[in-house]
Amino acid sequence: MNKTALTTDQIKAERSALNSRINMLQETQKAIPGSQYADQIEDLIKTALDLSGAIDTIAHGGVCLLYTSDAADDLLCVD
Repeated sequence: MNKTALTTDQIKAERSALNSRINMLQETQKAIPGSQYADQIEDLIKTALDLSGAIDTIAHGGVCLLYTSDAADDLLCVD
């Protein structure tokens, strides 16, 4: 398995960049309310906030993969 670990500083930098983009989207949303792009902007903000939460979860070790024995058997082609 090839892992690329991010340092704390890299995670902070990524979060900061993402937060800047979220803020930009929110400002755009305020500047052009009711525009034809309102739904797309709202979707982008939601996705960015979800990504922000995922970064937090990953950064704090909150991700784990669970394999059941059946799933493992399927990977090994065992009946």
